[in-house]
Amino acid sequence: MQLNTRITPELDGVLAAAMEQRGLSKRDAVEEALRVAYPEEWQAVERRSRGL
Repeated sequence: MQLNTRITPELDGVLAAAMEQRGLSKRDAVEEALRVAYPEEWQAVERRSRGL
């Protein structure tokens, strides 16, 4: 899935700060945020992708 969406300037600032401080790409920063915010869903998707 490709995610093309606009975010608020405040969230853009948070994303930019995380990218700079942690040396992450935009994709990695978003994936990490989703992993932390939705751990159960993330684990369910990983299990499905592995066929478990």
